[in-house]
Amino acid sequence: MRNYLSDLFHAARTLSRARAFTAVCVVSLGLGMGVVIAILLLTRVVTATPPRVDDRRLVEFVVRPSGQLLAQAGRAIMDTWSFPDYLDVRDAAGKIIGSVGVSGDTSDNDELCTVAGIEAAGLKADTGA
Repeated sequence: MRNYLSDLFHAARTLSRARAFTAVCVVSLGLGMGVVIAILLLTRVVTATPPRVDDRRLVEFVVRPSGQLLAQAGRAIMDTWSFPDYLDVRDAAGKIIGSVGVSGDTSDNDELCTVAGIEAAGLKADTGA
């Protein structure tokens, strides 16, 4: 550790004697690092910008407890989700506009619930059948 400190003090003394050289080094390093950072940031912005999402076309399916479960859970939204199966959501023209998954019962009942929710929103569910 002592050698490192003595090397650091020696470098500081040397650089303080040659102030013009020190200034050129500091400016060169600053410009070089600034250019590299600017290029990296520009590359990230250009390549990593996600496509814009149209908020008006998003649909959120929410499960709220009812019956006996309402008495136990209160009015809280039940939001424990695991999506083993997904159904494509199509508009009136048949174009796929999204995908929905529901879990909480058997796979067949989950599919029936998902289809009912999609159709209630005025869309078509693609079950693959």
